[in-house]
Amino acid sequence: MPITTAERIIAQFRLHLSFLGLLLLAALTIAGVTVYALKGQQAQMAMAIRESQQQALELLAGRVEESLLNAMQAPFQALRNLGPRTAKARLVRMIQESSPSVEQIMFLDGRMTVVWRYPSYLGREDNRITNWVIQRVPREQARGTPPRSSLTAFLETIDGKPTMFAYEAIDEASVKSSGKASVPLSASGWLVMRFKLDTLKTHSVVPLLADFTRDQGGAVNLHDPGFEVKKDSLSSALTHVLPGWKLVYEPPSQANKRRLAGQRWVIIGIVGGALIAIAITGYAVWREIQREQALVDLRNRFVANVSHELKTPLALIRMYAETLSLQRLKDQNRQHEYHKVILREAERLSRMIENVLDFERLRSGVEVYHLTETDLAATVTDVLARYESQLEDSGVRLDVKLEHSLPPVAHDREGLTEILLNLLGNSGKYAQSGGLVQVRLARNNDRVELKVTDFGPGIPPQDRARMLRAFERGVVPGAASGSGLGLALVEQIAKSHHARFTLDEPDGHSGVKAVVSFPISQGNA
Repeated sequence: MPITTAERIIAQFRLHLSFLGLLLLAALTIAGVTVYALKGQQAQMAMAIRESQQQALELLAGRVEESLLNAMQAPFQALRNLGPRTAKARLVRMIQESSPSVEQIMFLDGRMTVVWRYPSYLGREDNRITNWVIQRVPREQARGTPPRSSLTAFLETIDGKPTMFAYEAIDEASVKSSGKASVPLSASGWLVMRFKLDTLKTHSVVPLLADFTRDQGGAVNLHDPGFEVKKDSLSSALTHVLPGWKLVYEPPSQANKRRLAGQRWVIIGIVGGALIAIAITGYAVWREIQREQALVDLRNRFVANVSHELKTPLALIRMYAETLSLQRLKDQNRQHEYHKVILREAERLSRMIENVLDFERLRSGVEVYHLTETDLAATVTDVLARYESQLEDSGVRLDVKLEHSLPPVAHDREGLTEILLNLLGNSGKYAQSGGLVQVRLARNNDRVELKVTDFGPGIPPQDRARMLRAFERGVVPGAASGSGLGLALVEQIAKSHHARFTLDEPDGHSGVKAVVSFPISQGNA
């Protein structure tokens, strides 16, 4: 059973609707995957940034400890070769000036007796602190923790303030022979120094923290063991010089947010582009559906119009042919008129069929016409002479003015015939003032223009472009019916002649001025 046009339309509509549904599903899937990927990407990037910052902070902690050790080793190196018998107050003052963090220097012998110290007095608690140091040094050594160097440091709180102490074993004999202490702590004695921790931090730690802040952003500080680290902050403990102390780093939240936001916008841009592409595709499909529906409507109207156009001449041909066949007419003149009607309607049918076939061939790109450079005025004159009687029978009165001194124009005789007959037939349908139609042929610069003008109601400017499309017809009350192919066919034939076809309004009166502008070849210009 053949499929009807309505069923085909419904099938196409369902197919396109399914495709739109798939596009919508794809868009929703991409949006969901994007949100999920965006969250995962943000978490991974935040974790990677945090790990990188933690590694940088741990490296900074090692550099801080190394800087503190170097700052404390410098005065030890200067005094190591002196010993308590040769240490001079002036030299010690010089060492204190070069190392401002040194607060006090003491030499202890093997019996833990203070042999010499400078300055000899720091305050009323000086003797108590000295006794405390004498007790603390052996206790630190007894812990057995191997120091990072020959220097051992420990921290103590004095008068509510953290104070740094460092000691090193000395042996005068070995020092004089090798330049460094090489005997254990209990052999000869110790060199003990008391440091100002704030000064040590200022000269050895603060510059490193400033460099880190400049490179990483945020804020980093050195805090004592009692400091509570915030949730979003990072920390790295010191293990040798300041056990229990830690570096605390507060990352730059805005910078991290900007980095994450930049990454997020890249992903959003990519996905947004994909969604826009899907939206454009969906819109294109929707437009295609609309276009196909409009085309189907136009074709349905065309079929209805052509059916009506075919019925009328067929009915006339059948009626007059039956009359002649039954020999009801005895008058020869009447018989001749009937024959003319049959011939005219047959030619009308042939022309209508040829219009449809030519239009389809031109639209499909088939080369229908063969152009030759001949006299265009002669061709127009011959066509008008051949079809003058038919045009008069259809009620068209011609007003023809042609220039005959025109250069040859490339054209096809049959194609020009189709142009003229369609323009004249279209003008005859809408012409007023007794069906008068003007035909003009004249040169305009480097082109030759064929103009066909009627005095009918005209075509509004907003409808002229539409009238050049296939199956479109004007809306004029009382006008004759038609297939809607005439003007569209004229435009296709004009394009095959490399000509331009335009619709305009005549000067000084209503109606339509159809202009076909043929190019003049350079050799004939």
